[in-house]
Amino acid sequence: MMLRVEDVLSKLNAGGYTVRGKSLTMKTVHLLLVLMDEDKTGNLDVVEFFKLEHYVAVIRREYVENYEGRTQSAVTKTQMKKAIASHDFNLDEETFTALWYEYSSHGGVDYDSYVAALTKLEILKGTHSLWPFTPVAIVYV
Repeated sequence: MMLRVEDVLSKLNAGGYTVRGKSLTMKTVHLLLVLMDEDKTGNLDVVEFFKLEHYVAVIRREYVENYEGRTQSAVTKTQMKKAIASHDFNLDEETFTALWYEYSSHGGVDYDSYVAALTKLEILKGTHSLWPFTPVAIVYV
């Protein structure tokens, strides 16, 4: 079974990966697909989707537990800097500012943009260092 971006979004919504009833956008799910599509088919198989689902669950839980409050439903600039650092990304001020302008609105970053920003950073890092998301195999020759 191969899942296209529309299928992935549907499955994530059915799985409850929303915040305050707002789901991820198709654009964000496409970034997730790019990140998790290990065989570069443009679709996800069952294992790739499982990894994607786990990744989204971890990021969603982090967002809800740390940033989703009664009065605040967006990540502030300071909180975003700390979140990025906690994911082991070292961004200079110029790079952070570019990311902030791309993903913030009304002085904060909402759930969809939070997932998109962290996912894009993982893609740009160019590694699948998504421990514990991707198992690492050591091959002895």
